[in-house]
Amino acid sequence: MSRADWCGEATASASLPMINPAIVHRAIELCARITVRTKDGRTLVKEHIGYDQPMSWDRVVEKFHWLSERFADENLRSKLIGTVQQLDAQPISALMDLLAQARPAAVYPRTRAGI
Repeated sequence: MSRADWCGEATASASLPMINPAIVHRAIELCARITVRTKDGRTLVKEHIGYDQPMSWDRVVEKFHWLSERFADENLRSKLIGTVQQLDAQPISALMDLLAQARPAAVYPRTRAGI
């Protein structure tokens, strides 16, 4: 699979890359390209493809708790984590039903230190 399959060229409209459904279970690479044109006519380009240091599952769970604790109680967050862990073995509606239970506004206290 080429970079072009995942990363559209950067445009002013910032269009999103299309995802090929045949490879949904593969890890999606994050792509970025920055081009700087200097006043003296030089062009500097820096491109990044993929993850340098992906987060561990424990770190993902920790970040999820930190981001969601104001919108979902401990029980709901635990159910969401368990459902995501088993996502291939159940219908997506199970996850959607749980997500629908989260509060649209922050109602629970923040208990975790920032990440």
